Amino acid sequence: MFSPAPQAHQIPIALSNSSDGRCRLVATLNCGSAHEPDSWPGLAHLLEHSLFLGSQSDHHSFQAGEIQAQLLQMGGMINASTQFFHTSYMLECPESQLSRAIELLSQLLFCPSFKADDVIGELDIIEAEYQARCGEGEQQVQAVIQLLSSPGHSYHRFCAGNKSTLAHNDPELLCILRRFYQHYYRPENLTLWVEAPEELHGLIENSLPLTLNEHFLQAQSIHAEAILPCDRSIQFELPPLNDPTQTWPESDNLVAIASSQPGYEWCWRLPSLLLPAINQLSLPAGFQHRLRMLDPEQLILSIHYGVEDQLSPEDMQLQLTNLCEQLEFSSHSTTPALQQAVQRGLYHHYKLPIVEGDILSTSLAKQLRRPPRLTLIQCSIKDSTEETLYFPTGYQCNYAFSTPIQVEQTAVVMPYRQLHMTLTQLSEEACVQQLGQTLSVKNTDRYNQSALIWLPAAALGAEDDNRLINKQLCHAYIWQLQQRAYQSLRLDKKLGYIVHLGYQELHQQPGLLLLIQGESRFSGQQLLMALKNFLAMELNHKPSFPPTDQPLWQSYCQCHQINPDLSKLADLNYQAELGLFIYSQ
Repeated sequence: MFSPAPQAHQIPIALSNSSDGRCRLVATLNCGSAHEPDSWPGLAHLLEHSLFLGSQSDHHSFQAGEIQAQLLQMGGMINASTQFFHTSYMLECPESQLSRAIELLSQLLFCPSFKADDVIGELDIIEAEYQARCGEGEQQVQAVIQLLSSPGHSYHRFCAGNKSTLAHNDPELLCILRRFYQHYYRPENLTLWVEAPEELHGLIENSLPLTLNEHFLQAQSIHAEAILPCDRSIQFELPPLNDPTQTWPESDNLVAIASSQPGYEWCWRLPSLLLPAINQLSLPAGFQHRLRMLDPEQLILSIHYGVEDQLSPEDMQLQLTNLCEQLEFSSHSTTPALQQAVQRGLYHHYKLPIVEGDILSTSLAKQLRRPPRLTLIQCSIKDSTEETLYFPTGYQCNYAFSTPIQVEQTAVVMPYRQLHMTLTQLSEEACVQQLGQTLSVKNTDRYNQSALIWLPAAALGAEDDNRLINKQLCHAYIWQLQQRAYQSLRLDKKLGYIVHLGYQELHQQPGLLLLIQGESRFSGQQLLMALKNFLAMELNHKPSFPPTDQPLWQSYCQCHQINPDLSKLADLNYQAELGLFIYSQ
């Protein structure tokens, strides 16, 4: 039977001015964990990861991680986030690289390779991310809030996924992943928010939707031929509308959580429209706010108060009263520009009006002066009566707060943050003494291990003591090694789910920072050895100068405010000497 050719679709696009020479694109799809088949928790999250594992179209082919590497090389970045009702892909780049960035985004969204070995291999990364969050205080709180929500509410679902929910039938998983992608990743399910200099708006309106549609139409025959036999009984249905009155059970009782980060947390359910005011919320010292999207119309605002000493019930109530009295709003948001663009992209996606935060601040303050919908105590409870389903978190409803909480636990900090903090706090004298040595840091997180190496520019072979030359040298190496570090450590060896190669100064000494974080099956010593071996191999080879992709190199230099003399860099005597090593044990 003859099938008509797919038609191009109109893609809703909103344009906003950018005055900093940077372009930001947010592509949001009607596809999230609420749309998953019940038997495949975490499928939307795995799909988001899979799109970064390479792509293939009639004109271009990209290996896993190559699109991210190209954007980093041009001085930009790309990331993604899977939520309950949507998945957002956010991209930032210099305005001079906008056309190339549009091409890369289109390729990533609509031409994924879906290579079986790569997708199945990514399950290790999904599992590692899951394990990483098991020890986080914030995740422990979220796990309890989700479990207390109404079972029929989308927020009750397990959206992260792990090997137990995704790795039980690989052929079926590959098939259902493709079918899920084909059903939801279509231009008619996409909205675009773009911030760019006004003179580029015409180019964007003409080229961005067109390029996305072209890549979508090209890829349809490829994906149709790749569908394998699988359970056709699985249907993709729209998630039911949530009843906002049934988010949590009606109760004024406290909930205690066996958390690694002692403190208190008060939760209010608010309309999503108040998000701009939340961005401008200024809290007293010791307090921090957290946002959790329930659905397109409502969110949870939690305000957390960390403690180091015991508090009585009266003290806790006093802190809440003081908080409400000291609420302030800043006229300028401190939220990073790309994060603001993502939030505005969601307003555009859900057709919500964008209102300035100062207009909404009075409404938000009034909401927060009402009693919290839920009050949580994070503490050491030894006889928790319940445990969450997917995260190792004990809790106790109807908690009798008759005595002060016991502050016995040490807050868990992600190991790579522990290492970086230790590195940056070293004195100048200690830095000199530790060069060529190994410094160990006690790990407080039993789910994760990490290692990092800081390599000062002098150890790279810089013959000129001039700081600017050293900075340029470091960036030259970063530019060349980004993709190879990602490919070798994360994809080939599967050693870690966080791999970072970047610029780091210590006491005005330019340097190169390489770090990795992985799950606990790899020790800190093993991760450190992998970093040493990678650098020893790579630094034995000079970077190729002048670079083969001159426009990308120039864009990178402009973004990082360097203007290297390539002739000087080419003459430097590169060595494989390494600097300061820190690892988590």
